Amino acid sequence: MILLGDLNSDDDTVLDNGDRNAYKAIVAAGFSERTTASPFSCCLDDPNLVVPGGFDHQVDHVLTDTKKVKLKTSSVVGLEPVSGLWPSDHAGIDSILKMPPKKPKK
Repeated sequence: MILLGDLNSDDDTVLDNGDRNAYKAIVAAGFSERTTASPFSCCLDDPNLVVPGGFDHQVDHVLTDTKKVKLKTSSVVGLEPVSGLWPSDHAGIDSILKMPPKKPKK
């Protein structure tokens, strides 16, 4: 299983006021991170999306429920404004995963 999402949670970049609990529960259930945490991809604190950069934590994740799925590459996109505005308060993330080969049926 692959889990993608803005979880508003992480293990070490969000406040330890309960915001880490969702991520910790997902990892405890056997999921592993399959994206980069460097550079950060969240969040601009400006409703008009005109403030320069300042991404300071990670809440967007790609996770898998098996360690057999390997992370080949991952990156953060959208780290620059477009026509003077940021497209979102989050940058985008992408990951290329390698799935284990399927075993032939007997």
